[in-house]
Amino acid sequence: MKSEIIKPELCNGFENRDKRDGGSFDIGGSTKALPHWDSCRGGCHKTAANGNSISKGFADKNVPYLLTNSESHCEIRVKQINLEEEIFRKNEELASKLRVEFSKKGIFVVNILGSPGCGKTTFLKALAAELGKERVYVIEGDLESDIDTQALINFGVRAYQINTLGGCHLDAPMIEKAMQKISLKKGDILFIENVGNLVCPAEFEIGEHIKVVLSSVPEGSDKPYKYPIVFEKASAVVLTKTDILEHFDFDKAFFENGVKKLNKLASIFETSAKNSGGISEFSNWLLGKVKEIL
Repeated sequence: MKSEIIKPELCNGFENRDKRDGGSFDIGGSTKALPHWDSCRGGCHKTAANGNSISKGFADKNVPYLLTNSESHCEIRVKQINLEEEIFRKNEELASKLRVEFSKKGIFVVNILGSPGCGKTTFLKALAAELGKERVYVIEGDLESDIDTQALINFGVRAYQINTLGGCHLDAPMIEKAMQKISLKKGDILFIENVGNLVCPAEFEIGEHIKVVLSSVPEGSDKPYKYPIVFEKASAVVLTKTDILEHFDFDKAFFENGVKKLNKLASIFETSAKNSGGISEFSNWLLGKVKEIL
């Protein structure tokens, strides 16, 4: 087992696009220069080529971007395009294809979402010990480093690293590329630990069968109210670090009511990876989902 790094050469399926450096992308066969921007609808900050900032919310899908002439760079024009919709469409098409392939091979895929430091990797280690390390594989998504991947490998869990190099989420093309490098067998459960973020990862399908959201006690009980999209799309919500609940002003009823107002079907679990509290309950629920879906 080893750690490898995937560099996002083609982000979200658009050729010639370098998200950090501006770069370019193709629209209708015509290459256009791309200003600095983020593709997420969750209120991400966008900066146009003229330095003006553009903040967009979830509902705004038709976003005007400032494009420059890719040949002369002299003419500047503003064109309203539905670039975000195109990105999501291409990504969802590939994600659907990946999901079908996983299902045919008998591999169950879980997209693990949560803030940085909420305990995603620690939770996965405890869960792997409960499920059996031999059937668990983890793809780790981080901006930089392979710290969590190495921790999993040292624990005896097969793991693979994707570094987004600044990207705030994983996407289907990244998973497709990773699957060319790893080997899974029928009956395996693939956990994809997404980049620590409660906003952008919620919008991008990556071929998973279910989404599981982790939220920790130290983060506070208001997260479902502040970041609704990720909780709306979750099959399960896991409250982590409950062993330190007494040390925080955490309102469990307020938290659970927030989840249920957004998503009546989501199962809610209270866990502590330190003392294994709630891990077996979640494991049994997950195995039930595997039987139900595959």
